[in-house]
Amino acid sequence: MSHKGTLEMYLSQICRYKLLTHEQEVQLAYQIQKGDAVARQNLIHANLKLVVSIAEKYTRDDQILLEFIQEGNLGLLMAVDKFSPSFSTRFSTYAYPWITQYILRYMQRKLPAIYLPLRKDEEVRRVKKAQTALYLMRGREPSLGEIALYLDVTESYVREILSYNFACFSIHCELKKGEGVTLEDILVDERSSMEQTGLRNLIAAEVRQMVDALPQSEREVIYYRFNLDLGRNSPRTLRQIGGRVGCSPETVRKLELRALKSLRKVAQENMSV
Repeated sequence: MSHKGTLEMYLSQICRYKLLTHEQEVQLAYQIQKGDAVARQNLIHANLKLVVSIAEKYTRDDQILLEFIQEGNLGLLMAVDKFSPSFSTRFSTYAYPWITQYILRYMQRKLPAIYLPLRKDEEVRRVKKAQTALYLMRGREPSLGEIALYLDVTESYVREILSYNFACFSIHCELKKGEGVTLEDILVDERSSMEQTGLRNLIAAEVRQMVDALPQSEREVIYYRFNLDLGRNSPRTLRQIGGRVGCSPETVRKLELRALKSLRKVAQENMSV
């Protein structure tokens, strides 16, 4: 089954679990403290959608999203075990930083796609920590202005720091659902271009022309030694070439050295023209 199919199946399964009221959460927390395993499962099931909503903030790729959900669920389990009915807050508010922490830790450990300088990384952590603190205080996502006021910095500074907080996307994920256009389709491959390809082909043709001008024995050795015959995945050894052209490995080595010397001489003459 594809990652998309697995994700859709998982989402359809967790949609069966209803959200809880604050009173229900407190009641379950009391039961969990008494060792009630069923109550623990009920609190977990009711908050699986919370994990998905947090994980979706960091990626749109189905495969990576599944991994983030798995890690986020570990954070959810930790929050369930540490939640106390004496806390004057909703369980989702308490669990949010636990889930986020596990996802971010997984990203840093497994997906180091982009490395930030130490100072910038520390600033990102500082702003994210303020975001979490404000979320716990207000029960909602804080605005840029609220974060700036909390840290005693400007709003533009917060916006700049948050721009360093990269999310992970697969180059195979669709830019828009159903259109079939992926990041891979629009990214430029800087490793190759029409000009570079044409230049490589031109150089290869010139090299073959120089090799073809060598005496037959030297030409055969160069073709076999450097895989110019295009009939193998790897160049042949001196012993293999010797068996093919009917001479000893040492003779093959001498023919190779002689041929390379001739090729260098021709190349230098062409460059001086």
